Amino acid sequence: NRPSHVLVQSNCEDVALYIYDTLTELGMEALPSTVPRSLDSLVSATPSKRTTAWLQEQERNNNDTDLGVQQRRAAGENWSAEPYLPVFTETEVSCMHKTSTPVHRCLFRANCS
Repeated sequence: NRPSHVLVQSNCEDVALYIYDTLTELGMEALPSTVPRSLDSLVSATPSKRTTAWLQEQERNNNDTDLGVQQRRAAGENWSAEPYLPVFTETEVSCMHKTSTPVHRCLFRANCS
């Protein structure tokens, strides 16, 4: 049996992380990227309005609990800094070339029987 693949791609970081978690819970495997996204590249980028609101909410929640918990971000070995497809999608064109908003990408594999 050939494995199936799912490409997750969103300019909204909370959405990308939610889909990542959901696919992982369903038993899919996040594949390591050949060009991983660094946390530094996210910090220096211009987030979408939704991501900005989400980050502010996370910061407020962390301040309320006073645990000093670091925010989870769409960075690391499973998140790609480069497109997976040979052509740019509409979202990538809009985000990368007009607003410098990061596009959060992750590739999953599921072994279907």
